[in-house]
Amino acid sequence: MKYPCFAAALPALCLFSIASAALPVDYQARAEYSWTENIGRASGKADFRDAAAYETGFTAGTSRQLAPGLSGRLQLETAGYVCPDFEELNRATLGPRAVVSKKFGLGPEAPVLSAETAALARFADIDDSEGVTLHGAATLSKRIGPILTAQLRGEWQEHVADGATYSVHHRAVFAQLFADPFDWLRVGAGAGRYDGTFVAGASAARFGGALAGALGPKIANYYASIPTNVSGALQPGWTDYRVEGDVDQWWLELSPAVGDNLSFTLRYERAHATNIAGVEYRQDTFRLGVIYAF
Repeated sequence: MKYPCFAAALPALCLFSIASAALPVDYQARAEYSWTENIGRASGKADFRDAAAYETGFTAGTSRQLAPGLSGRLQLETAGYVCPDFEELNRATLGPRAVVSKKFGLGPEAPVLSAETAALARFADIDDSEGVTLHGAATLSKRIGPILTAQLRGEWQEHVADGATYSVHHRAVFAQLFADPFDWLRVGAGAGRYDGTFVAGASAARFGGALAGALGPKIANYYASIPTNVSGALQPGWTDYRVEGDVDQWWLELSPAVGDNLSFTLRYERAHATNIAGVEYRQDTFRLGVIYAF
């Protein structure tokens, strides 16, 4: 899938180059370190694997005023994800994103509605997970006084992969609140719910036991009907499987800025997933990132 994905991204790159030829282009680079407990999204603690990962990203974009109160943005973005302990999890993405924003009224407290869409090619060490991610979202933002900003966001996403196990989709809604107590500091918190399909994982012994009925006939029958792939990602025989369900997530974040171009992020996330057979999965992630705009 590597070469077809790259070929699919080339027209997007050409389109971006043409569209931005007569407009100023801005750039943003970011890097992030993360530590995830249960990085393989296993249901049993015996299968929990904790690991560090490193992610880098680069975005080139251009923005323009389309009409009074209406602005548009077109950008090309790329990102890479590396997990040294489990190299099969390594992946990269490349593709365009378009954003349109409408401000309703004048002044800093006027609400802003933005809509975005993206198509990102994914290249991965697990060949079956390669494909194209299609994404759409709408965000309503409202400044509340001099310090607070509230956001309500809805999104839809589908990853069309080479293998059925990794072809997943979801719908989600988030509520977020940000506070700017100082010019150099932003504090954020939020919660959301995803509904759709997601990939979980298990050791060969645990997944085989579930198929044999160790967790009950309901789970055994369900697991026998879903797409699976023995990826060996976290250990020999490690099995990835696609389930339907929902994920509840909440997070806290600190974002101090150093000057006009450089900022840092410190973030904690908790995700709790439940599939339709009642099996639960928990993940905790700590992130430390740096963003430079130029």
